[in-house]
Amino acid sequence: LKLRFCIADDSMFNLGLVKNFIEKMGAELVAEAQDGQTILESFKNDIETKDLLITDLDMPRLNGIELSKKIRELEKQRGGRHKCKIIIVSGNDLDETVKKSLYDRGIIQDFIRKPLYFDDLISRI
Repeated sequence: LKLRFCIADDSMFNLGLVKNFIEKMGAELVAEAQDGQTILESFKNDIETKDLLITDLDMPRLNGIELSKKIRELEKQRGGRHKCKIIIVSGNDLDETVKKSLYDRGIIQDFIRKPLYFDDLISRI
């Protein structure tokens, strides 16, 4: 079964880079957007077809953390049978306490500081 992934990043360059990396490993892109709200709508429409979300931290309409929390709420509302792996990427560092809290509560599975490298991303999936 092919890994089905989504990307949210307000930078067209980063969208293209991540898309290229993930497709290179044979996964299928099922949704992409330049803001968190658009990706959230995609999850509301069809949560079961999404295995992995790679999201930027700082985006318009919904940032990466807010988006991740809303996806977890949506998964619970839908019975919790499906859980998407979420990786946040950012050029900015995330406070260690905030990061630990997000990991401990199962909101995100990983945080990667940009620049993004193919081998690093693939090893975390």
